[in-house]
Amino acid sequence: MSDQESTGFTGGFPDPDTIASAYDAADLARAVVCYKHFFPLVSGARIFTGQAEVGVQVNRVFGYMDTRPQQAGFTLNSDTPYAGPLLDLRVGPMVVEVPAGVIFGAVLNYDQSWITDMGIPGRDGGKGGRYVILPPGYDGELPDGSISLRLSRSRSSWACAACPSTATSPPRSSC
Repeated sequence: MSDQESTGFTGGFPDPDTIASAYDAADLARAVVCYKHFFPLVSGARIFTGQAEVGVQVNRVFGYMDTRPQQAGFTLNSDTPYAGPLLDLRVGPMVVEVPAGVIFGAVLNYDQSWITDMGIPGRDGGKGGRYVILPPGYDGELPDGSISLRLSRSRSSWACAACPSTATSPPRSSC
């Protein structure tokens, strides 16, 4: 048997089993890509609709998620409580003021793609900061000393978690 025959090629052409295997591999690769890109989008959409079901109002009232299995987000960590508003920037820019302290936060697009971190891992480095979240195409004035974020989409969310400042103190809810 030649090397070509042992690899599923005969006369330089793939045999039917090799063709089927190549299509199966392509289908699997496409399924992985779809999962990677659409699962966070579906989760982001569910976070918006699920939060509305419990009284959260976009740009007005935010809630707290303790990430039990029945929570709306599919991509949330099961051991992380989340707090933070859902934003719709079609009304214009939003200002988020993060106080100094042991705060960890992130701003995400609707599809949960990362925009920036806030607090200790963010540009304010835990010293507190004013973040101005700008809708697509915004070209107006910006407040002095602010950290501006330009979004590619109008709908966004940000999540915030407060951590204890010492091992024995309770978590501070600052956001």
